[in-house]
Amino acid sequence: MQSIGPNPSVTSSRSRPIDVEMGDNIGRDPDEAHVEHLLRVPDHTMLSIQAPSTPLPTPVTKALPHLPTAATPPTLALNNIPFTFPAPSQNAHLEKFPQTAGFAKGSSTRQTSKSRSRSRSPSPGGREGEQMATCSETARSKIRLVGIADPQKEALISALTEQISKSNNFLQIVGRQLEEIKRDTAALCIQAQEAENRSKQAEMAIQSQQTLSDVRLKDLEKSLKEDASQKVQLAEKRTQSMLLDIQGLRRIGSTPNTGMSEEVPMIIDRIPGKHSAPSPNPRPPVPPRFPQPALPPVHPHAKVDSTMCSKCYYQETDIFAEKCLSKPLPSMPLYFERPRSNGETTLPCSQSSESESSEDELGRSRPNLATPHPEELINLLFTTLGINARRGSRRRKGHPEFKDPAKKRAKEEGTTALTNWLRHHLHHLIGIKKTRDILKLPDEIYASNTELQRTMALWETDKTGQGPTVDPMKINWDNFEGPWNMQLCEAFVQYCIEKGLGEGNPPEDVKEFVADYFWGRLQRLRTTIRKNKPGADEDPETHNARVEGRHLESLVIARRNTRRNQLFKDRVDICFDNLPKTASEIVTDEQRLWKARYDIVQALGPEGMSSDESDLDSDKKTFIVKKIPWRNRRLTEVVQGIDKSRNLTNAYGNTRPGNSPRTRIRRDRPRKSARKKAPTGKPVDMYDTDWYEKLTYRKQIALKAERAMKY
Repeated sequence: MQSIGPNPSVTSSRSRPIDVEMGDNIGRDPDEAHVEHLLRVPDHTMLSIQAPSTPLPTPVTKALPHLPTAATPPTLALNNIPFTFPAPSQNAHLEKFPQTAGFAKGSSTRQTSKSRSRSRSPSPGGREGEQMATCSETARSKIRLVGIADPQKEALISALTEQISKSNNFLQIVGRQLEEIKRDTAALCIQAQEAENRSKQAEMAIQSQQTLSDVRLKDLEKSLKEDASQKVQLAEKRTQSMLLDIQGLRRIGSTPNTGMSEEVPMIIDRIPGKHSAPSPNPRPPVPPRFPQPALPPVHPHAKVDSTMCSKCYYQETDIFAEKCLSKPLPSMPLYFERPRSNGETTLPCSQSSESESSEDELGRSRPNLATPHPEELINLLFTTLGINARRGSRRRKGHPEFKDPAKKRAKEEGTTALTNWLRHHLHHLIGIKKTRDILKLPDEIYASNTELQRTMALWETDKTGQGPTVDPMKINWDNFEGPWNMQLCEAFVQYCIEKGLGEGNPPEDVKEFVADYFWGRLQRLRTTIRKNKPGADEDPETHNARVEGRHLESLVIARRNTRRNQLFKDRVDICFDNLPKTASEIVTDEQRLWKARYDIVQALGPEGMSSDESDLDSDKKTFIVKKIPWRNRRLTEVVQGIDKSRNLTNAYGNTRPGNSPRTRIRRDRPRKSARKKAPTGKPVDMYDTDWYEKLTYRKQIALKAERAMKY
C-alpha cells in the first residue's frame, strides 16, 4: 500500500476542485471506506501498535497565544510506509467539511501559511482566517490509500511455505527417530531384564555348584585322611615286622644241645649267646618286599659243573661275585638301579657253613641292621605308601649289546595308500620329492638369523606380520613344536580335506591320523637334517663328500636288510610248498618235519637270517655267506636243508618267472657278520652254547631268552 497526499508547493488552482470532490466523496468509495475502517483501530488494538524504529519527524507548530497547541497525531506503518492519523480538531463545527470551506474562499495553501505566519497579534477580523487555515490543514492531513500489488509478497509467501514444509518434514523425521528410540529403549530394557535374570540364575547355579564342591571336598578330605591313617598304620606295622626280621628276632630254628624236642621251634637271637623263649603262636615269615628276578633259562647243551650249588643263579662278573641261595641274600634295593661298588672285593660262594666264620668277619661283612639309617626308613615308608621319593624318573633302556626285533604292526586296509597320498602332498608343499632333498635347502635348515626366521619369531611372539602358509610350506626348524608348526599342521589337515580327504567330511580319527603323520614325517626330516649337519670348521666340499659317503653306506646296509628279508620270505614259501593247507592235515613224518622247520624259521625271523656279500673275485654273480656269532651251528644245517628243497620249476617243468635265486657260497672259515647286536627274545637253544655261557648273569637276563624248542 502507498500513501498519497497533496503537496502544497505543487498544488495548483486547477487541481483543487478535484481534491475537494475526492475529499467530499471519500465516504462513498467502498475501497476507501474499507481503508478508513482499517485505519480506525480500536483502543485495545492501538495499545499493541508499536511505533517504527525511526519515526518521521513531526513538524514544529508554533502555537498562537490564544489558541491551544494541537496534539501530535499517531503514526502507523503499512507495508513499511509510515503514515499519520488525523489529529482531532477542537472546532467541531469545522471538522465536517474543512477543505470545502477553505477551497471555497479561493485561497491557496501557501497564502494561508503566509497569512498565518504574518498575523502575530490577535485581531477580531483574523480569527476567522486562522480557523479556515486550520480547517485546510486538517483536510490536507487526510491520506488517501490506494491498493497497489506488493512484488515481494509472492516470493515471501513461497519462501515461508517452503520453510514450513521443511519444518514439517524435519518434525516428522524427529518424530520417527523418537519412535525408533522408544522401540530400541524398550528392547534394551527387555534384554537388560533377561540378562539380569540369567545372571541371577548363573549366580544360583554357581552357589549350588560351590556348595556341592565344598561337600565333595570335605568328603574327599575325610576319605584321604582315613586312607592316609590306614596306610600309615599299615606301614608302621610292616616296618616293625621288617625290623624284627632284620634283627633276627623272628627267625625260627631248632634248639641245639638242649633237652627240648627237635620239633619245638625256638627264636634264636642274632646276638651270640642269647636265646629267647619260644613263641607260643609263631607267625609265618613275612614275604619279601620285592620279587626275586626270574632265573634265566639253562641252555640244554650247556655243561653244568657238579661242584656248583644247584640253586646258584649269580655268575661271576667283573663287579659281582657268585652268590648262592643257600647263603642269606642281601636286602633288595628300593629301586632297580645299577649297583655301585664300594671298593670292596666280595668272595665267591664257598661250601663252608656260616658257623665256621668268626664273629669279627660277620661284623665287618654285615652292617649293623639293628639300627638302620633314618633315611632308609623314610624311603621304605614312602615305598610302602606307593610314593616315589626320587626326584626324577630314569628311563630303562635295553642292553647296549642286544637289540629287540622289529615288531610289525598290523595295518588297517587302505592305510598304506593313505600314507603314500599324504607323503606325496606334504613333499609337494615343502618342495621336495624324497627325504634327502631336504638337504638341498641349506638356507632354510642351516642358516641363522634370516628374514624368514625373524618373521617366524615375530609371528610366534606378537602374532604380527605374515603368518604361516600351506603353499609354499616353510617349516620352523628352530622351534619345532612352536605355534608356527602347529598352525601349519592345522592348515595341512584342512588342505587335505579340500583335496578330497574323506569326501570333504572325514571323521575325527582320520584327522588325528593325518596330524600324527605330519609330525612323524617332520621328525624324520629333522633327524636327517641333524645327521648331515656340517661341522664348525668344515667346508662345503668336505661336507658334501661326507654326506654322500654316509648315504652310500646306508644304501649298502639297506640292500643287506632287503636281501635278508627276501631270504626269510623265500624260506617261508618253501615250507608252505611242502605243507598242507591246514594243520589238521599234517599226518606224515615228513609233514611234521616241515612243520618243525617252519616253526624254526618263524622263530628266527628276518634278523636270524645270515648276511652275505658279493664275491668280487668271481666272474659269476655269487654271494659269500657271513657267520652269525650268536646263532647255533645246528640251525645252519636246518636252513641249508630248506634251501635245497626249493623248487625252481612250475607244474609244467618250466622255469618259474621272476628273478633267479642268488648263488650263496659258504666257506670253511667265513667272515663274521658286521651286526654286533644279537636279537632278544629267541628260544634259548637257538643261541650258540659257548656264546651264551660266556654271558654274565645280567646279560642273560637282558637277553630275555625263551624256553627251548627242542628241534
